[in-house]
Amino acid sequence: MRTSLVAPRATEPFTRTPEPSLCSLNTSASCVHWLLVEGHALISNDILARYAGDAAREVAGVHDLVGSTLNRHTLHRHDGVRVTREAGRVAVELHLALDWGASAPSVGAQVQARVADYLARMADARPDSVDIVVAEFRPPPARS
Repeated sequence: MRTSLVAPRATEPFTRTPEPSLCSLNTSASCVHWLLVEGHALISNDILARYAGDAAREVAGVHDLVGSTLNRHTLHRHDGVRVTREAGRVAVELHLALDWGASAPSVGAQVQARVADYLARMADARPDSVDIVVAEFRPPPARS
């Protein structure tokens, strides 16, 4: 079980003691002692999908994410990213448009690593799989 910091409930008495750094600026300043309580937080699949999309876009060779016409009715699909949870397992699927000339295997591996690292750092989520679908290659801009 995880431990987190929360403020005391309004019905509980606050314990206030002067904070030396604040008291030097203002003699009426005080601090609230925080209570440790047990519990956990669950970050929604929508937020995980946004994090995964942001991480994928940062990889060189990724032009953008591509929305899929498949599974339109599946929940938690945003901008070419689908996050699912089943039996405590998290799976991420990204549909990518790559820059012309980018190596699909290389970019795909970099996206998998970047997304897994980003979700671990930002949301303490460790996906069991990060699946990459290269949906298209975007041609280079036309030369004038």
